[in-house]
Amino acid sequence: MRHYIVDTSVLVAGFLAQRESSPTVRWLRILLEGTESVVVSTDLLAEYRVVLQRKAGMATVNVEAVLEAILSHALVLDPPPAAQAAPDPGDAHLWALLAADPKACLVTGDSALIEGEKDGRALNPKDAMTRWLAGSASQTG
Repeated sequence: MRHYIVDTSVLVAGFLAQRESSPTVRWLRILLEGTESVVVSTDLLAEYRVVLQRKAGMATVNVEAVLEAILSHALVLDPPPAAQAAPDPGDAHLWALLAADPKACLVTGDSALIEGEKDGRALNPKDAMTRWLAGSASQTG
């Protein structure tokens, strides 16, 4: 079973998207509903909190409800720093999660992270959704 790390940009884009069929909205649902294995860290949760309040303009009570929903089914890891530096030092916590879980795939809109991850484990939301759907179909079919 693959695990997914959902970057903050994807979470926020899911809340701001206008189309229900948008890949970012679908990843938001996965995060909130627990339909797939999601991996987070305390650093990523802290980033979710700050960015949802600042960029998405969510009230604290709503942000806490979102985080509780995610935590109700997510695997929480607090990995040591990754041996390989992240393409962006501000994303070191994502790189550490990816290094700590060999089954994980990072879902991100950050092209530097996608290009910097040489094993195909960092994908944009659309490509990650295509991969997830293909995996779901092979498990049921």
